[in-house]
Order: sequence, then structure tokens, then C-alpha cells
Amino acid sequence: MLNIMDSKQKYEVEKSRSYIGYKLLWIIKLYLEGRQFPYGSLAKEQWKINVLQIARFLMENSKFVNDLIDFDSVVFLDVIQRLFYGEPYWFLDKTKSQKNSINPDQLLQKIRFYVFDKAREYQDTQKNKVSRNLNKHLENKNFDEDIDNLLEQDAPVMKAFYEFFVNVQVEHFNYRRKLK
Repeated sequence: MLNIMDSKQKYEVEKSRSYIGYKLLWIIKLYLEGRQFPYGSLAKEQWKINVLQIARFLMENSKFVNDLIDFDSVVFLDVIQRLFYGEPYWFLDKTKSQKNSINPDQLLQKIRFYVFDKAREYQDTQKNKVSRNLNKHLENKNFDEDIDNLLEQDAPVMKAFYEFFVNVQVEHFNYRRKLK
């Protein structure tokens, strides 16, 4: 009886949006790092194919990218930045002029657009939260603390946006310097 219950609970968890979203991001991370499940490494050719497919999918599916940013922007940016530094970036950059390849700089521009759009949404959301709470908390002596708590809730998201772009810019600067 316990096994049946555990099995049903496991099934419910595995079909949940959160489980599927995090598993998808984890798999993308594995592939970008050249690893395979449950252990081992991908063959170099398979890794190249996966990098191109992931980059192409991100380039061509704006709704999917927006959904992942909405799902967990911090984890999404942590995973996706692997496309923009190290071996995946070097591979995409070296092959960008070939037919059916992806230009990593164009992909980065697209990701920037999505992220900045989401950052504006977060800022607007914060302003609306502050405005709604301003009226509610005018008499409340803990107003400053409430506002700080609101701003701290989205701080990891804004920090992740910032770190993503700083890390990518530093990596690109170093990469371009090596090419000279």
C-alpha cells in the first residue's frame, strides 16, 4: 500500500510544472557542459550538435525563453550563460559564418532583449506593489521595513540579470583579446 501511495505522489510531483521546468534546465546545463545522464561525457560531435540545437531553439522560440525567465530567471540565466563563455561560445563564434549555424552575438542580443523586457516588468511590478502598499501602510510604523522586504524579494532576480551581463561581457572581452 505504501509503495502505491509513494508511486502516485511521485507521479504527481514529476508532472508538476516546477519539476519539469527544473529538470529541463538541468538537462540543458548537462548538455552545455558536455555531460550526459546519468554519468559520463558526450562525444565531441554530439556536444557540438547539442550546443547548436540549444542555441537555435533559444534563438527561434521567444515564448519558450520568456516562459523560462518567468519560471525562474535566476536559474535560467545561470544555465544559459554557459552558451556565452568557454567552449560553447568559442565553438559558436568559430562556426557563426557557416551555413545553419548560430551567431552567438545575435543570440546574446536576443537574450538581452528578453531579459531587459522582464527587468522592466519587474520594476513596474515593484512600483505597483509599493504604490498599493503605500496607501495600506501610511499609518503603519513598519512601512520602511515592509518596503525593504518587497524590494528584497526581487533582488536576486535583478542581481542575476546584472551578473549575467557582466560575466558575459568580461568573457567576451577576454576572448577577443586572446584572438588578437
